[in-house]
Amino acid sequence: MSKNTGKLIFGPVPSRRLGRSLGVDILPLKTCNLNCIYCELGPTNAYTTEFVDLVPPKAIETAFLNYISKECATFDVVTITASGEPTLHSELGEIIETIKKNIDKPVAVLTNATTLPLPWVREALSKADLVLPSLDAASEETFRRINRPAKGIELAPIIKGLIKFREEYRGRLLLEILFVKDVNDSPEEIEALLKYTQQICPDEIQINTVARPPAVGWASPVGPDKLEEIAKLFGENARVITSYMGSKERVSSAPEEDELLEMIKRRPLSRDDFETLFGPYEKYALEKVGGLVEKGIIERRLLNNKEFYLVRAK
Repeated sequence: MSKNTGKLIFGPVPSRRLGRSLGVDILPLKTCNLNCIYCELGPTNAYTTEFVDLVPPKAIETAFLNYISKECATFDVVTITASGEPTLHSELGEIIETIKKNIDKPVAVLTNATTLPLPWVREALSKADLVLPSLDAASEETFRRINRPAKGIELAPIIKGLIKFREEYRGRLLLEILFVKDVNDSPEEIEALLKYTQQICPDEIQINTVARPPAVGWASPVGPDKLEEIAKLFGENARVITSYMGSKERVSSAPEEDELLEMIKRRPLSRDDFETLFGPYEKYALEKVGGLVEKGIIERRLLNNKEFYLVRAK
């Protein structure tokens, strides 16, 4: 089982979009230029539009090489994240190249697309096998309500950046639209989003909704029937993101308490996740996380009658 080397490598965790994902965390927790109401990591505490390199590429390479030399846990994809916005790392291109030369798995980058207007960011992202940008709004008003951007960030340049990136990028572009009930699911907003996706031309449109406890309590999921109706409007290359579809191989050793905590910091885990991740060690892992609950470090929270474990807000 991974030891979350240097707290830069975590997982593998079950991703409904990518399968079994080994995470590479390249910036401090919640370093982001948005403060999305649905974020499963909670409110943004490092709200910034500045590009930083607080985690040197060499440190990331060392942690990654240490992981793949010692661990036997299987994964489908290496996902570069920042527990926030990874394109704010000024050395993102070098980090992608470093990982790709040391692994034969696809490398994916999750991004909120806010930095795509910048040519050097698009060039850095073009080194990845998969890029998964998000676009949750078609109007500035809705953008500000759902994504709550930092000062100076506007929607129109983001959409232009997405269109430009698609023109340049030769990898797979998987565009996510996350719908929140009564926020961006009106017929008018959906129709406008459809027009923009036709200009962006992604390889796949991933229709999503709130699936883990959100940063703002009132951010509610859109029902499954409506999500399916929305997906049909976006055409054949759209699909609703539902249950986990990755590899089913479990870990080969029991997780430690500090490892569980690092995983939950980056992704709240459901009871179902424990069975998927830990298999025969599920009971042991639940006992460990129960200890974290008793210490007041982790809390339980329900969403749609499903229990999740997440870091207790300070």
